[in-house]
Parts: sequence; C-alpha cells; structure tokens
Amino acid sequence: MKIDVAHCEGDVVEVQIPSYVEVEVEDAPEIDRQTTASLSGKRAILKNGAAVHVPSFVRNGDKVLVKLLGAKPEYVGRA
Repeated sequence: MKIDVAHCEGDVVEVQIPSYVEVEVEDAPEIDRQTTASLSGKRAILKNGAAVHVPSFVRNGDKVLVKLLGAKPEYVGRA
C-alpha cells in the first residue's frame, strides 16, 4: 500500500491513504449451489484480519479490492 506524506519544514502536514487496497481472501466459507440463489453474499476474512461481506462466488485465495474509507471495510470488486 502506498501512503503519501507531505512535509513542511520537517513536520508532517498531510497524510493521504489510498481509497482502495488489494487484499487476499483467507477464509471464505463454501456455499452449495442450492443456497447460492437465495443469498446475497457471505462473510469473508481477509489476510489482514478484516471481515468483509463479499459475493458468494469469492473463494479462498482470491484477491479483492476493498474500500478503506468509512466505518468498516467494504468489498468493491475482484482485483
């Protein structure tokens, strides 16, 4: 992840973090095909330990884009 830091006379005056990061899915439970049609998604644990709601097609090892800004991480799409 790239973080931009602006300095003025040796002091930090601004820090900018990216809006989105690419993270690997560590644990996304498998869902059988009969259940998939009735679900809008599932909870997955990412490599960084964060939990995020993802679509049912997301599997362990997939890389996903996660929105950082806001109260909690939010799935954006596949990386």
